[in-house]
Amino acid sequence: MSKFKPMMYHFDEDGYNRAKQDALLKIDMYKKAEAWAGNHIKVDAPKAFADSFTSYFKYQFYQKYKNKVQLDISVDKILNLMDIEIAPLQAIEIKFKENHNVLIFKDGIPDCIVDEDKFKRFTTSSKDNEILRAGNKFIEALARLDKHTKVYPLNIKQATSNLIGFDMRSQKYSVNLQPTRA
Repeated sequence: MSKFKPMMYHFDEDGYNRAKQDALLKIDMYKKAEAWAGNHIKVDAPKAFADSFTSYFKYQFYQKYKNKVQLDISVDKILNLMDIEIAPLQAIEIKFKENHNVLIFKDGIPDCIVDEDKFKRFTTSSKDNEILRAGNKFIEALARLDKHTKVYPLNIKQATSNLIGFDMRSQKYSVNLQPTRA
């Protein structure tokens, strides 16, 4: 008997594209926060800034202006005296934290990596591999048959007990291994 080798039978392209969009959105939020903070301070430690925009901003702001105000007062008082409202930064930070993508930095430039493997489904047994091969051959036969006559996807889906599925958006058949895992 041959050794089992997992075969990919599904890739969630919509989920993957959504995750890539979310990753780009997280990078954009970081850049907006950095631009807002950059009007008042210099962001020297991007990773620390990404951990907490407001904490980092307040600390750096206090370090920059504590000597100008020669009283021992809090950073919030200094911000208030200088008419700096940090609510926009806090709002960006809330949205940034809600996005669960992991932000990494390459030479100080933010990036998000979306792992394709999280969106792939693989067979888990030799039996699944057999079913997948048979289903793919059936789909190939349907494609050849479709050149000569109309094939109705709903009937194919019903006739195969949902083993062969049809995506209306992409107009493609696929093997659905989920029903066989009962």
